Amino acid sequence: MRKPRAFTLMEMLIAVTIFAVIVVSIYSAFQSGIFGYRNIEDALDLNQAAFSSLDRMDTDIRNCFSFSSDDNKFSGDSGNISFLTLANIYEANRIKKSFAFVSYSVKDNKLIRLCRTGSAALNADSAISPEEMVENSGIKFEYGYVQSGRVVVYRNSWTDKKNLPSCVKVTLSAGSEAKARKVFERTIYLTAINEQKQ
Repeated sequence: MRKPRAFTLMEMLIAVTIFAVIVVSIYSAFQSGIFGYRNIEDALDLNQAAFSSLDRMDTDIRNCFSFSSDDNKFSGDSGNISFLTLANIYEANRIKKSFAFVSYSVKDNKLIRLCRTGSAALNADSAISPEEMVENSGIKFEYGYVQSGRVVVYRNSWTDKKNLPSCVKVTLSAGSEAKARKVFERTIYLTAINEQKQ
């Protein structure tokens, strides 16, 4: 009758090494899958926030109007824009349009939107708080106007009080510095187009 044979130390070390290699491989695959999922989720959240903000700007700027023939209340530079527009407000469980003063800017590395509606629209001292839209962002506005009937010329600021720009080019950069920042760009055309001799 044969004696039961035990494992030698060398066999045990080989078995433990093989088991350790398998466990490390499984852990690495699992960890890279989790990191990949988190990166995709972060990128989707960033894209969603950026596109949502650009859509909101698009609606606000397209509904822009002049306050009067002497002062349109539209002004902007490369980092800020403010204007009068028609905005949706909720009143008595209904959506209705109301005139509003809207401005967009970046403060503390966040894109913010200030919207004063109704009687507070032209009151610069109203206690309405701005809404944060996208974190870790930067913005650049360019203002286009039609020249010679066809050519759209852009400039970095808009101070013309009698005319509105033909379009506004918005460049939104978002994302943290540790990860790659993404740049989103959209050209928003106003309803009323003015031909100007600049």
